[in-house]
Order: sequence, then C-alpha cells, then structure tokens
Amino acid sequence: GMGNSYVFGAPDKDLMVVCTADNQGRVDAAHLMLGIFLRDIVRKASDKPLPANQKAYAEMQEYFANLKLFVPRGEKHSSQEDKIQNVTYKLEENPLGFKTVRLSFNGEEGVLYYENKRGPKELKFGLGKYVESRFPESHYSGKAIGTPKPEGYKCVAAGIWLQENQLLIRTNIIDDYLGNMGLVFGFKEDGSLGMY
Repeated sequence: GMGNSYVFGAPDKDLMVVCTADNQGRVDAAHLMLGIFLRDIVRKASDKPLPANQKAYAEMQEYFANLKLFVPRGEKHSSQEDKIQNVTYKLEENPLGFKTVRLSFNGEEGVLYYENKRGPKELKFGLGKYVESRFPESHYSGKAIGTPKPEGYKCVAAGIWLQENQLLIRTNIIDDYLGNMGLVFGFKEDGSLGMY
C-alpha cells in the first residue's frame, strides 16, 4: 500500500497484523516491519490465551485515551509575524510548483495562502498545536484510485518557529490515505523568502 502499508499473516498461529504507515522514502521500512512482526509477534505468540489482567487493561485504555499527535518542538511565536503578516512573496520555480506564498497570523492560528497551477489555495495551521481542516489540494484520488475525491483530504497542520526567522508548517493527512508534508520558510534580512 501507499507509504509502506502492509498486511502480515501467520496462518499457523491464526494471526494477522495490519500496518498502516507513511514511511515513503525509507527503503528499509518493509524489512524492518517484517522483522519486528516475525521476531516480536509471531515467535512470541502462544496458542493459549493470556490470563485476564484488569490493571494492564486499564493502563492500556488510559494510554490510548491520552495519545496525541507529536507537535514539532519550537516557539509558538516570533517577532517576524508582524513583519511578514500578509506579505505576498513571488517564488522562483520550485518542486512544489508554488507561484506565490502569503502568511497571516491571528492569535494562536495562522493561514498559509499559496498559488500553484491549480489556482489559489489556503491551509490553516495552529501555532504550537494542530488545527484540523481540509488539505487544499483536491486532485488526489478518493476511495477509488484515479477518481479524485470531491474535496481535499482531512488534515491537521501545526506551525512552529524553529528560529526567530524560520517557520515550519507540519501537515499530516488523516483521511482515506495517510501522508505528511513539512514546509520550512526562512525569512531573510533583505525581506526575501527561502522555502524548503
């Protein structure tokens, strides 16, 4: 599957494990996951059920109830926010195809406005926290490959300042498919923008 999603099975143990992941670009991901499945699950699986353990079950329930998506480390705010508020930057040709970029900040949230060959787009993000919205690109497949979903995927995005002049916006797709995108904007003394 996309991003190294797999189903591993061990019929003799009546065991199946589904792994949904986004490990694109990691050439060893399949090997690592299969190794963990065999070493830590199949070899340790027993034909007998585990005895009831209410304490462990309660601890597991509490753990799952408190799971949160990791927010990158950095500062929530920077003095750059006032300087770059609603400034439109025209970009040179780049791998993302962004023609222009503009950022706006309002309290604990922000919006990334950009334009590409599909027109103007906007992505909402939290500052030091995730905000849920729709990913601005709606040309990706929905439940059927090759048939675009009528709206952008559901996503969460957070922005943090890595340095006083360097903003990271981290986006995670949490929909029919999983994915992520990280954008770093570097604001230079001369008022220009670097994006990577």
